[in-house]
Amino acid sequence: MQARTQFDFGNLVHPLLKINDAVIHMALADAYALVQNRSEAIEQYNIAFSIDPSMKNAQVKAAALKCDQKLISAMEEQHRNLLHTIREKNLYNDKHEAIKKMKESAKENVVGLEEKVQAALIHDYFTYGSLPYSNCRSVLVSGRLVMHCSVSDWRNYRAVREEKHRKLVASVKRNAAKNAPKYNARVVVENLNDSYELTIFLEKLKLMKEMNMDEPVEKPVYPRKLLPSTNKNYLGGSWPNKTLCESSYWHFPLPTSERLPQLFLSPENKGFKSSDLLGKYLGLNDDEEHPLPWEPPICDSYVSEEPLPAILKLPGIQAAAARGPSLQLAEDKLQAVFLKIMDDKITEADIAQRIGTLMRYLSLD
Repeated sequence: MQARTQFDFGNLVHPLLKINDAVIHMALADAYALVQNRSEAIEQYNIAFSIDPSMKNAQVKAAALKCDQKLISAMEEQHRNLLHTIREKNLYNDKHEAIKKMKESAKENVVGLEEKVQAALIHDYFTYGSLPYSNCRSVLVSGRLVMHCSVSDWRNYRAVREEKHRKLVASVKRNAAKNAPKYNARVVVENLNDSYELTIFLEKLKLMKEMNMDEPVEKPVYPRKLLPSTNKNYLGGSWPNKTLCESSYWHFPLPTSERLPQLFLSPENKGFKSSDLLGKYLGLNDDEEHPLPWEPPICDSYVSEEPLPAILKLPGIQAAAARGPSLQLAEDKLQAVFLKIMDDKITEADIAQRIGTLMRYLSLD
């Protein structure tokens, strides 16, 4: 019935659109409004008002329909927002329920404090053996034999355990040092990959071995010989006086094997250029990196076929070398000096390769 009405309405409208009469356009706009075609109704009301401005009703009806359209658009947007809110609420409920189930599942699977303590004690038993102040035995639980441990004195037990752990670590390190292959500079050089880039690099190093690198290229900041004017204050009978000795003793404690001062002077202070040592003497330009392969750092005793100089045979030097590398003895001021090479474009890994090559290869000369 509605389709039939719209069809008849269409047959009636087309002839009327050809008549330029305000009353007809007004009636046509009312008909459009009746069938909820607000856009066409507004257009016809505007045409009627433009033909006959005395028809104030046309302007009022057009404004009313425009307000109606805005209200409908706002209600539709509100409906869409409401549907979106409902979807978000449902998603939140689903997530909340999933999280709740996960928490319940995690709570069921979390090991209690007693189980954690037993696991730690059993681990200590199989790692360090039977320890004083503890007792581990097999007990029957639910028809199964399980290990159960108890501690009579926790303070003493922890002290014994720490001592066992320290000895175990020391033993592992000693065994690793005994089984580690000796590090020989000649063997390392001979076993390097013979890639084309590396071959060219090593060929260039042969020429660099003939260069004299023993003398500083600039005046050292700290010369070997002090000037007479410098010695004047330190050679007089009044130096050092009692007050200076007593005050300096507390500010500068005597060095020990555990606490050694950093006495190494950087290459710059000795008159050498770090950029030359790690660049020119390796045959590398400022824009070049050390050729591959880059070897990982090896902290081990340096073994050389050449006899040791007399200074390296001194008991103090050998005692310090036997202690192995230590971060406490590192020269923390050298990093900034090395990073000045190539305007800070060089990486620490590249610096390490250059130092390693300089020590391993050029020291063979």
